[in-house]
Amino acid sequence: MGKVRSLGKEVPPVTSAMQQDIRAHMPQQRRLIQFAVVATATSLILLFLKYKGPFAPERSVLPTLFSAHKDGGVDWSQFAYVQYVTSVPYLCNSLMLFSRLHELGSKADRLLLYPQQYNLDESEGNAAGLLLRRARENYGVILKPIEVQHKESLDCKSMRLRCLSNGHVPNAPQHKYAG
Repeated sequence: MGKVRSLGKEVPPVTSAMQQDIRAHMPQQRRLIQFAVVATATSLILLFLKYKGPFAPERSVLPTLFSAHKDGGVDWSQFAYVQYVTSVPYLCNSLMLFSRLHELGSKADRLLLYPQQYNLDESEGNAAGLLLRRARENYGVILKPIEVQHKESLDCKSMRLRCLSNGHVPNAPQHKYAG
């Protein structure tokens, strides 16, 4: 056998002595691989027996997020999801939240505080009334009309008038890079 060129360098051919050396190391590699496979299989079997088999603990080792649900000792009448709505977009968002709670089977009550000027009758173009009725009928939401609380001080009013007279937009965020 002649010499072989690899990457521009001449590589001597494999001799019988080299082949014997390679064969001598193969059983060591096989034993190492066999040991790794046996160790992995043994670990998996022991983990199974510890957590799922006859030696598994009575309670789950990992705490669950819904342990209170499974507990049964919770008085759900003392809890409620409350949404405070001041506009139709907020009402729509609250309806989506209540829908999801209904799908998940939430045991706590659902309460929606909404502006008292919203009308519950079925007149056309009454989006707020439609959403409120849907919340009550489909998701068991308790509806509570409220007077929306907002207070505007004299300083705020005078500041807005000053801003408007100077051509500024009231309540606009001020950026330090604005030119």
